[in-house]
Amino acid sequence: MDHTYNFYIALGYLQLNQFEKAKEYLGKSKEQQFLDFPNDPPEEACHYLDWFYLGVVEDELGNHEVAIENFDMSLKVYKNFGDAMYYKAYSQLALDRVDEAKSTYKMAFENTQKTINEDNVFYEIYPYQIFHRLSPMSQSKK
Repeated sequence: MDHTYNFYIALGYLQLNQFEKAKEYLGKSKEQQFLDFPNDPPEEACHYLDWFYLGVVEDELGNHEVAIENFDMSLKVYKNFGDAMYYKAYSQLALDRVDEAKSTYKMAFENTQKTINEDNVFYEIYPYQIFHRLSPMSQSKK
């Protein structure tokens, strides 16, 4: 697995709806990766799932602009990441950017097969994963 221990702690807090604690541990995970990969640009030094979950946490905390920035960082590395697009659209909608949100939702549904691609994805559904093998939205032709 290519994640920090803090990443997994953050996911635990996220599933407990303790968003501030999840944000704290995702921040620790991000900082550790920046230390480990000091010569890489930020979007590559920090794993795309860290950026994704930072976006989710910020969205849950009502920080929609910051959430969008994090989803965009995730999308710089995993360009067709449908789940990141889906939640980015949700944040855009929360900011009354309706036309942007519609466009982003459309892209998300065009990329339903581009979901979390971790090794364990065959055995479990990750928190906030919209497009997965059991999701009817993954089968949708919208």
